[in-house]
Amino acid sequence: MDLKDVLAGLGLAESEDALTPDWDASQAAIPSGSFFFLEPAYVTTACERTFLPGDVAKAVLAAAARIAAEPALSALAWHFHYCLFRTQGYPDASVGRWPHLKGPLGSEAGLFYVVVLLSGLPGMQAVYRARGIPAEIFRNTLEQMRSVITQEYPASHGHLGLSAANVRWQTNHFRGNLFTLGRLQFQFGTWGGYQKARVYRHRTARTVVALADGGVRFRADGDRAGAAAVEDGPGVWSSEFSVCGGEIRGHPIDPVGRALPTRIRLPIVEWQQVVGPREPVLNIHIPGGGAPLAHDRCGESTRAALEFFPRHFPDRPFVTICCGSWLLDGQIEDLLPATSNMVRFQREFYLIPIGLDGQGLLRSVFGDPPPQDLMALPRDTALRRAIADFVSAGKRLTPRAGGCFLLPEDLDWGAEVYRRQKMPWAS
Repeated sequence: MDLKDVLAGLGLAESEDALTPDWDASQAAIPSGSFFFLEPAYVTTACERTFLPGDVAKAVLAAAARIAAEPALSALAWHFHYCLFRTQGYPDASVGRWPHLKGPLGSEAGLFYVVVLLSGLPGMQAVYRARGIPAEIFRNTLEQMRSVITQEYPASHGHLGLSAANVRWQTNHFRGNLFTLGRLQFQFGTWGGYQKARVYRHRTARTVVALADGGVRFRADGDRAGAAAVEDGPGVWSSEFSVCGGEIRGHPIDPVGRALPTRIRLPIVEWQQVVGPREPVLNIHIPGGGAPLAHDRCGESTRAALEFFPRHFPDRPFVTICCGSWLLDGQIEDLLPATSNMVRFQREFYLIPIGLDGQGLLRSVFGDPPPQDLMALPRDTALRRAIADFVSAGKRLTPRAGGCFLLPEDLDWGAEVYRRQKMPWAS
């Protein structure tokens, strides 16, 4: 169908810019006959194989029938299926701009995106079969999708479903790019997006040091300058990095995530780069849902990742495990006792500054948007109490670190290996 006809029929004229990319290509690729993912038999089987509850499956089946009966909705569903699962290079960011379909679909708006996501199930199953991945991991990896459809999305929209932003993330599961291994999820990624650092190891002592990339601006406290909702204050400085004269010269980042203003020199004969720009990594993701970040379970997940990926993806090696999250905000270590799960999690990694949003901790802990009256913050969890006490005392939250890495060779969960190192700049 012509895009303008679809937009007019569905009342989505304001979404033309978001839907124009690849529209002609998707329509040219339309197969003869009906779309397989809208057929009742397929939808029923897909719901069963993704373990959706019976009431949810019934709702998805009804939504698919409605989409199939309306040519404009069918054309839009095919376009989204094509962009997600049949073409390479469609920008993930563009998925987040796809329209909310409350106008044409009402309470079934979110179910439209469930139907679209389930259209990728054959590809997901093919990856698991080809790689010999156990059925238990298949089921566990889909648990987050089920939770979003039945809990997270209804909490904000009042009905079952997924948003376009949810689909953008869940597509990683269906493409075989992300796997749930116990408490944590692990995703293929590339170093050098938010990290802005390189990692070196001493050839004999095995000490690990992170050096900031050149040209990165830091506040006086060693965190990244220019972060949203954070005042940089005086003393902002820029890092330098070079390799010359047999030396690696740069500004070190200590394992608690602070960049230091004094440059150090590492002799190349003694130090080797182990993580650098564009190298393959495993990104950790920490699913929400209220489950404790139990220290032992996180260790089990990390050990499982170091077994799972070499076994099932020997052609996709990685140089480190890394993460960027509000849970790695160094303030948490100041606010909570050393026995806290979140503090213990942080201390297993080498932290790096990534420029966390100044409101990020409040949003993540108290909801988005965060409460305006900081003197009336709820105190129903240990972290909420700690933050409430902190701001009630007139203190200001200032984010710190936010990123981390753990080299596979250094995995000794519980040992806090990077905190115990003697750093080359220490006297």
